[in-house]
Amino acid sequence: MEEKKFLHAISELMDDKLKPIEERMDRLEEKITKVEERLEERITGVETQLKNEINGIKMRLENVTDKNIQTIAEGHLDLNRKLDEALKVEQEKEMLVIRMRALEEDVQKIKEKLGESA
Repeated sequence: MEEKKFLHAISELMDDKLKPIEERMDRLEEKITKVEERLEERITGVETQLKNEINGIKMRLENVTDKNIQTIAEGHLDLNRKLDEALKVEQEKEMLVIRMRALEEDVQKIKEKLGESA
């Protein structure tokens, strides 16, 4: 019986010694839980902000950048067509110059023949 009382007394002493540690652990768990909740709120806020910014960038790409690129591309097509037309006129001009030189040469030959027969 004595032994039971002794063990019971030791158990109560241990409980008394462990009680402050358990209380500190409980407070620590509460603090950790609060930190986790705040961290989760912040992460959720950052995720929401990132989603909003990404959506804004996507909208800008679709509504502004893509349209600007299309406008520039259309302008380049027009410039390319105009360049093709200008090159075509230039080629025709070169051909006319060649034909004119040939005609001038023919006229010169005719003049020479007329001058010989006169």
